[in-house]
Amino acid sequence: GLSIARSLSKLSPTHAPLHIIVIEAASTIASKTSSRNSSVIHAGIYYPPNSLKAELCVTGKQQLFEYCASNHINVRRCGKVIIDPSQTTQISTKLESLLSTGRRNNVTDLSLHTEQSLHENLGEQNIHSPGGALFSPHTAVFDSNEFTQCLYGEVCNHGNGSVDVVFHTKAKKVVKGLGGGLVLTCVSENDGDIFDLEVDHVVNAAGLWASYFEAPERDTPTPRTWFARGNYLKLKSGIAPPFSKLVYPLPDPKGGLGIHSGCDVNDLKAVRFGPDVNWINPDVDADFIEYGGGDEEYLRNVERKFETAIARFWDGVGEGMVVMLLLCQWWRCLFLYFPISTSGPSWRSKGYSGPHLSSGVAMCLATNALDGFEMCTVVVLTKKGAVVTKRPCTMWI
Repeated sequence: GLSIARSLSKLSPTHAPLHIIVIEAASTIASKTSSRNSSVIHAGIYYPPNSLKAELCVTGKQQLFEYCASNHINVRRCGKVIIDPSQTTQISTKLESLLSTGRRNNVTDLSLHTEQSLHENLGEQNIHSPGGALFSPHTAVFDSNEFTQCLYGEVCNHGNGSVDVVFHTKAKKVVKGLGGGLVLTCVSENDGDIFDLEVDHVVNAAGLWASYFEAPERDTPTPRTWFARGNYLKLKSGIAPPFSKLVYPLPDPKGGLGIHSGCDVNDLKAVRFGPDVNWINPDVDADFIEYGGGDEEYLRNVERKFETAIARFWDGVGEGMVVMLLLCQWWRCLFLYFPISTSGPSWRSKGYSGPHLSSGVAMCLATNALDGFEMCTVVVLTKKGAVVTKRPCTMWI
């Protein structure tokens, strides 16, 4: 949604100014599926040749690399190794087929390796793969949190026309208006208030909720959404990362790319595995999908499942070496505090050992604010409460 809004806001200055509204049901950006993934920039290997997915993945990969470079977003081109755990004697024909698909999709830098070449030439001594491996050197991981924040900054502060991002609001349906145009019905998540917006165009980018959006006058029916939930586990701290590259099995025919090894672009020692794929009752409402949790027995069963899957490509995994990881959205901020007065009662809470202050200004800047953001959030703290406002970053710098 933010990417589309950004593109629309950057239309040629000769184009009539646009008023763009991004409607977000959550309290902040990218807090649902956008923050629950492996943050991998894929090469475009898997998709059927000549498909839209193949075309957009290959083209979008290069555009994403360029965008991250120009906006100082952290990217690590670690590369990806794909193995066939079922093959035990020679180069897998499935890997050869995947190589052919990738090349037909214009992914020209792929190469096949024997297990010996994997160890000697790619330096991956810990990967067990008698059936060889397919290597994609330009598959990468990136900071998806920085990326979405940067998009948000561009959407709010740049472009031809105005952009409003409205939180705590759901778009429910769209119908044709009596005088032309469209009528978009929305519901406030705060108070349940229902209101209509008269608009010219509507883009459905609602993710898990896309199929719930009612558009009865569309030429084709809205496809049904089938939900699956995946778990991520992490390697326990103190255990040396076994791989320097991403390690993937062949895609699972039942769904997903298989339980694979990934890493955090900001912490190369933070190895994680997953996700698995667990299909959910198709009648479930997306609002009530649980993103994790479970009792101790459930967690241990998940760990055993992962240990078995990981052991197919890493002999060194043992019981208790991987533990559940609950992915959530972490906002990276620089928090600065400027005291206005040191008189009055002290501010002290459990675990807080900072200075005794009664009022001041707290400035929150996104990590890349100095590179791409023109506005910062300013919180003025007083004895009576907090006042939140926005000011140009340069005013404070």
